[in-house]
Amino acid sequence: MESTKINISPEAANPSSPEMEKVKRMAKRKFKIYPTGIMWGLMGGLMMGAYLLFLNLFGGGERIALNFLKYFLLAGILAWGLSKYRNYNLQSSFFQKAMWLGILTSAVSAITLLIVSLLVSVIHSEWTFNHYFLTINSLGDSLATSGTLLFEVTVLGSIITFICVQYLKGRDKKTVSSNS
Repeated sequence: MESTKINISPEAANPSSPEMEKVKRMAKRKFKIYPTGIMWGLMGGLMMGAYLLFLNLFGGGERIALNFLKYFLLAGILAWGLSKYRNYNLQSSFFQKAMWLGILTSAVSAITLLIVSLLVSVIHSEWTFNHYFLTINSLGDSLATSGTLLFEVTVLGSIITFICVQYLKGRDKKTVSSNS
């Protein structure tokens, strides 16, 4: 049988302590996963789209390394968002809900980037996002490239989410310990 031991200071149990006030404030707030994940996903997709558009306008779109840097923008949003979520969810269900939040954010980012990519190619075909060494000559090529971006962002975002959640979950071993 596995028991969980939580180290709580004696002051935290005092109803008038500052720690208890913080717990009461946090208990009143709710973290809404769907609207928050969608908002962060829109922010990530728009940031990646703006970055790729900037690269293509100023001649850096052909460099694979510069195209790959868009995932650091997504990683930053995911790491920031999941660490914020960690402050709200101190329960054992953190891993499951944080994975869902990260995958939702990644999927919305991917869909947003797909829409931005298609809009850019329809508005001005010379600004179309290059995908590695592929030359985009038609709307069909643009659809194929956008579909590939959708898949890439979703999968890489899920991997980044898993890494972030493992890191955040590992930080709690100092306060919560399991005894066999």
